[in-house]
Amino acid sequence: MSTTFKQEWQALKQGQAGHRFAARYESGKKARLNATWAHQLGRIVRLFVALGLLVVGVVLVFIPGPAIVFFFLSGGLLASESSLIARFLDWSELRLRSAWGWLKRHWHALPPWGKVVVPVVAGGVALAAGFLLLGLVV
Repeated sequence: MSTTFKQEWQALKQGQAGHRFAARYESGKKARLNATWAHQLGRIVRLFVALGLLVVGVVLVFIPGPAIVFFFLSGGLLASESSLIARFLDWSELRLRSAWGWLKRHWHALPPWGKVVVPVVAGGVALAAGFLLLGLVV
């Protein structure tokens, strides 16, 4: 592989929101045209690492842990191999940025007591949903 992980990460960070994963896919597609056996081996390793990260993410959904981090890492690795995953990640990035902006605007507009009530209510809803899911599973 001609680029290091750090260079790939910098290129991904500097990409335009909503297009960065599609650009990663396109650059990977161009690299695949002139692929050597070492590059093919790197693709296979990347696929197994991505699938391993995905499995860890799924396990962490059911036990305490940062599952979302593993889903994003896995998706980022798979985006260089799949146009469908790259487009989904670009689409979801725009939606998450929009939702985050909306939350920040409304959070700053809340009075001090609202900044206490909202997390307490959200925690209660999450706890109730957890007990409901636990009751359905057990």
